[in-house]
Amino acid sequence: MTPHVAVGVRRALPEDAAAIVRLRDQAAQWLLSKGIRQWTPGEVTPEDVVGWMSGGRLYVAEIAGTMAGSVRLAWTDLEVWPGADEDAAYVQSLVSARLASARGVGRLLLAHVEEVARGAGRSRTRLSCLHGNAPLERFYLAAGYNIVGVQEFDRPGWDPVTLLEKDLDVSCPGS
Repeated sequence: MTPHVAVGVRRALPEDAAAIVRLRDQAAQWLLSKGIRQWTPGEVTPEDVVGWMSGGRLYVAEIAGTMAGSVRLAWTDLEVWPGADEDAAYVQSLVSARLASARGVGRLLLAHVEEVARGAGRSRTRLSCLHGNAPLERFYLAAGYNIVGVQEFDRPGWDPVTLLEKDLDVSCPGS
């Protein structure tokens, strides 16, 4: 029997940037091997990740000191969700290591940023994924999100995304 090892979540630091990029590139390669073009290896640099830290909140999950996942929380996402909505928080770039996914790291990170959003008084979280990425859409639906639409873009290289949203009960912190 293997001993239970706890998963910890903390705010990302600039020195985590290279590990976050590696994690994302590994996930992108795995997705591509399954025929899903959600991300492209090499599209995010450590400098991009450090920029995410200054433009929002970035969290990492660790198992026994090894990075197992990361997620970004932003207060706006006007490129994907046009129009300002001060009641929403935007979940972006959720990724977990393949071995960590079975341990629920993705769900843990999602719950963590939902709690941060709730604590900031936001009444809902929003996110998007490549339209037609059925496994990821099922993951978010199982986590309590609802599909609210599809966003198409008039930009080269930008594929349509499925828009998902989850209402948060801000009257009950921790719910």
